[in-house]
Amino acid sequence: LVDRLGLDPAWSVGSLSLGEGRKVALALNLAFRPRLLVLDEPAANLDAVIRREFLEVVLDMLRAEGMSVLFSTHLLADVERVADRVVLIERGRRRVESNLDDLKDRVKTLRLVPANGRSIDDVELPGTLRRQRVGEAWMVTVEGYDDGRAVEAARTQGADVAVVDLPLEEIFIAYGREERSL
Repeated sequence: LVDRLGLDPAWSVGSLSLGEGRKVALALNLAFRPRLLVLDEPAANLDAVIRREFLEVVLDMLRAEGMSVLFSTHLLADVERVADRVVLIERGRRRVESNLDDLKDRVKTLRLVPANGRSIDDVELPGTLRRQRVGEAWMVTVEGYDDGRAVEAARTQGADVAVVDLPLEEIFIAYGREERSL
């Protein structure tokens, strides 16, 4: 573990950088070969390069050991990079639990633009999580995109539709925020 993590046993723990300290903590935890490793904000306060390197090392080691990891963080780009299953928690309650790819297939933002001069201010779409007005268009985030009902409803109500794929952070925001206009 020391070699794999690029640590020098001669180093004094008190003199280590934050990233090196996290690697030492990881090595100490992995030395016990746990079946489940719980990581709470493991990459917080690390710069982007060190954070990515740290997560890659963690993933490589976990794959090699066949471990499961419970990874808790507010850095959703990190979750998106490493997770295959996610749980979104809001105010202490589980809001969504899903395979990450399935969630990203189900939740999309539809950019709605009025077609042929029609108004779409009162457009109602099934599964709406969030609506945001941007000029004459509406950005409507929907759950259940994969069943096609939201797109069909938007077109029926006079909107031209463009589908926008969302990163996990935007999906999380859509579940956690009420409608608002700009």
